[in-house]
Amino acid sequence: MLISIRDELVPQKGHLFGRACATPKLSTRNRRSPMMSTKKKKLPSHSRGSGNVFADLGLANAQEHQLKAALVVQLKRLMAEREITQTEAARLVGVKQPNLSRMLRGQLRLVSVVKLLRMLTAFHQDVEITVKPHRKRGRAGRITLFRPDSCRKGEGS
Repeated sequence: MLISIRDELVPQKGHLFGRACATPKLSTRNRRSPMMSTKKKKLPSHSRGSGNVFADLGLANAQEHQLKAALVVQLKRLMAEREITQTEAARLVGVKQPNLSRMLRGQLRLVSVVKLLRMLTAFHQDVEITVKPHRKRGRAGRITLFRPDSCRKGEGS
């Protein structure tokens, strides 16, 4: 007589985490386990992203949201490099610590792009803005944050 393990697990009574310490439910039927299946599973339908998660979600002002997020990531990187607390960083950039905390957690409606740029300059960063014609005529321009290689490797300050 062969005994196989079913796909389902039965939680032990009185255990808080249920499935963490579950015991297998035994079946007397002889079934193939899911790991022995030769069928290929179909992937759910999906599409390639645009590179801007905010545009993929259909949000208005997606480029502005993407720019703000990139600038906040840069601020977090600078805070980590200097090993300073949120309180110290808030004092440096001129905002209240709770507002800085919300911003670092992704609540970007609290701050404008201009304010984020000023925060970067408070961290002794140069901010350069370049305006040029878009490469493909007839299409809307785009906003891009460019970090030189020296900033990516942590060589510059």
